[in-house]
Amino acid sequence: MRGTKQSIQIKYMIFRTEIRPTPSAFQISHAQRGLTIGSCFSDSIGECLEHSKFPIMRNPLGVVYNPLSIFTALQILCGKKTVTEQDLFNDKGIWKSYLLHSSFASTDKNEVLERCAEVQNRFSRHCERLLSGVEAQTLDYCIITLGTAWVYELIATGEVVNNCHKTPAKLFHRKQLSVAEIETALLQSVELLQSINLNVQIIFTISPVRHWNDGAHENQVSKSLLFVALDEILNTTKNTHYFESYELLMDDLRDYRFYENDLLHPNSQAIEYIWQAFSKTYFSAETQKIIQQIQALHKAMQHRPFQRTSSEYVAFCAKQLELCELLGRKFPYIDLREERAFFALSQKI
Repeated sequence: MRGTKQSIQIKYMIFRTEIRPTPSAFQISHAQRGLTIGSCFSDSIGECLEHSKFPIMRNPLGVVYNPLSIFTALQILCGKKTVTEQDLFNDKGIWKSYLLHSSFASTDKNEVLERCAEVQNRFSRHCERLLSGVEAQTLDYCIITLGTAWVYELIATGEVVNNCHKTPAKLFHRKQLSVAEIETALLQSVELLQSINLNVQIIFTISPVRHWNDGAHENQVSKSLLFVALDEILNTTKNTHYFESYELLMDDLRDYRFYENDLLHPNSQAIEYIWQAFSKTYFSAETQKIIQQIQALHKAMQHRPFQRTSSEYVAFCAKQLELCELLGRKFPYIDLREERAFFALSQKI
């Protein structure tokens, strides 16, 4: 080999199928009002949006898993369906509704109805905007996460319930929705949201959480039905999008170290990975920069000084308060009251 040169090619082994996010033409900003609704995964994305100071309502009526229940929840939120006393039942002294999450339950049936009405009012206020000087109801985007095609019908009424509330199984008929039934429910949800704002952007996603109680095969069939129905909706409606949360966990990460101990739900590391992909897809460079500034403020709030009354810590809080004010003046629609209050109070201690 003396006097000669030999090129050495090193081939790296690839151990995962990485999904690279593609920026969407539709971009979410802090100036827009949003809603997340659906399975517990929509809670996870909604929580990330909340923490990053996006004006978002996160599963206002609690977690809902199937397309029919999601449409019913949207009807309640939009005031198209009213929960009445006839929708309540008493279970061991507790008033509940099969249309509502257990968090609405109470020993006072009027309180259940009042809690539901308050959520409707909050959603209405959340959607209020001044458009061309006129107050109007509008919603900029909605993230809908589908969990399962299985539903439970209350035998007494034939109605699909949102929550069984752990009442006896004999009261329900378990049924798997057809593709046509799923398509109808999704189309109705799209049309209802578009009645608030014709240009509302709807991001659909399939929950990566497996419904293991349905059975391994049944869970796969259920997810497949959701995929087939959703594909038709995406191809036939305007302003609807698909985000690959299911594929990011099942095909990209594809490892049980990214799951909670139940081996079904994504852990915090997986959620952060999916959130980063979501950010690259739906946030502009400026929005991502704003999020970094907000995260820096939150990190500063976690700072634990040796002496809270020291001049160094007081100066540190004054600097963070100044950053809050600068960010607030530049983006007045971002709610930084919590951060301002924290650093203002820390200055006085």
